[in-house]
Amino acid sequence: MIINLTNIDSSIISEVIYNDSTEELVIEYLGANRYSYKDVPESEFFNIMNAESKGKQINLIKKEYECNKIEVLDI
Repeated sequence: MIINLTNIDSSIISEVIYNDSTEELVIEYLGANRYSYKDVPESEFFNIMNAESKGKQINLIKKEYECNKIEVLDI
């Protein structure tokens, strides 16, 4: 299942997408930069959503999981 959250109470995050079948977490930051984090357990996704500071929780994820910037093409 893919969970897509767009109404996030955060000063740095505009969207979070989690795919539980691939354990991929995609985070879109304000300014439209998107990053994909691989092999992230579902519990980490819920930790982000339940955290008082989403940014602090994501900083922990950045240190633990492989990350790739997703290039968005302008059409």
